[in-house]
Amino acid sequence: MNCQAIKLSEPVAPPLQESEGRFHIVADCAPVLFWTAGSDSLCDFVDHQWLAFTGRSLEQEIGNGWVKRVHPNDVERCLETYHSAFDAHRPFEMEFRLQRHDRKYRCMLHRGTPRIDRDGKFMGYVGSAVDVTDQKRADVQLAHLQRLASLGSLAATLAHELRQPLAAIKSNVNVAVHLLDSSNPPIDELREIISDVGADGDRANEVIKRIRDFSTKRKTRVERVRLNSLISDSLLLLAGDALRRGVQLCAELAPELPPVFGDRTQLQQVLINLAINGMDAMANTEAPRYLTFETKPTGDNHVEVAVKDCGSGIEPDVLPHLFEPFFSTKGEGMGLGLSLAKSIVESHRGRIWVENNSCGGAMFRFTVPVVAEQARER
Repeated sequence: MNCQAIKLSEPVAPPLQESEGRFHIVADCAPVLFWTAGSDSLCDFVDHQWLAFTGRSLEQEIGNGWVKRVHPNDVERCLETYHSAFDAHRPFEMEFRLQRHDRKYRCMLHRGTPRIDRDGKFMGYVGSAVDVTDQKRADVQLAHLQRLASLGSLAATLAHELRQPLAAIKSNVNVAVHLLDSSNPPIDELREIISDVGADGDRANEVIKRIRDFSTKRKTRVERVRLNSLISDSLLLLAGDALRRGVQLCAELAPELPPVFGDRTQLQQVLINLAINGMDAMANTEAPRYLTFETKPTGDNHVEVAVKDCGSGIEPDVLPHLFEPFFSTKGEGMGLGLSLAKSIVESHRGRIWVENNSCGGAMFRFTVPVVAEQARER
């Protein structure tokens, strides 16, 4: 690429021109996709790696041309994130699908950082993009295996949840058959029994639906997620196991919590993993045992979720290692639950951490950014 032919959107002094030229040379040699944008938000440079990836020319990519290769379903979210960060002159990170030269879409991790000159003037952005498609596929496979492992630990209680409505259906059907054999069947009572059978069928179907939604292996699907609603659904999935363990589930959810962008199943997996971890931590704790879910908005356009137990807490020398892969304090544990939770949260541009409660037990917290237009309104 002839860097001299690239027109920056801002006039620059010779030393800065030399610096830009050196950057272009380095960018063309790096194994990642580099780009820059001027203070008008328009792209003014992409490196050789980017052009080789898309199979397009520099003239086609600069300005807003690069958007034409973004997957149609990702364009709105991509531009919302980009322009929201641009208006605030802050760094950003996002994932979107970009079409390769062979017409296949690849998942790209995209990062941008503001460019500020010596006088503090905003000059635009410099950024990079990395193909994370293979990593995402591996994460999906690992997440699926972890969900199956989670369902394994919940299997007994889920079976119990199914047996209850099925037993009620069988009992009601037997009563209905007996009534129908009578010389004058009570129609009103039979209607009531049939209504009960339908309600119990709905209960059984809801249990099956929750299991199917949680365990199905599928591609990542980013959508608006209401975390309060997701927590309520997760409490239903956990209710049977909590009852068996003698744990009372509590929810202290902030009203009118703004939605976040994310994969609903993955975020639910984080909640389930943290909940099972918290209930495990209270296995040797005397009653009452409480597991509390909390939500609240933060001051930096994020939503924070906390899962708090009343176990014995976490030893100080263990705290730094809890989120490491294959690290477990349980003899039968695989050491993947918390590691996977960390990976999911970070892929949603959030962070996760743990701390001991002053009154005993531990609290896991994680944050997820709110939807872009919600952030601007706030």
